[in-house]
Amino acid sequence: MPELTHNGVRYILEPRQHDLYGPGGDLYMTEPDGSRPPEPIAFIPGKDADTAALFAQQWLKVAFPAEAPAKAKKK
Repeated sequence: MPELTHNGVRYILEPRQHDLYGPGGDLYMTEPDGSRPPEPIAFIPGKDADTAALFAQQWLKVAFPAEAPAKAKKK
């Protein structure tokens, strides 16, 4: 069960065989106490755990982009 971190939030990827998409993993956003919630936020397809973890990192970057620093106002 790979653990991922993105923007300071921990995620858990649980391997699972999906009926339609094949092998991959359910992606869970951990609770503040570190526990796993009952429902995943996404299913990430991948032929093995390493591939699914790589795709999950890419998906997290698109789904939850880091906030850009605010520009100072010109006077």
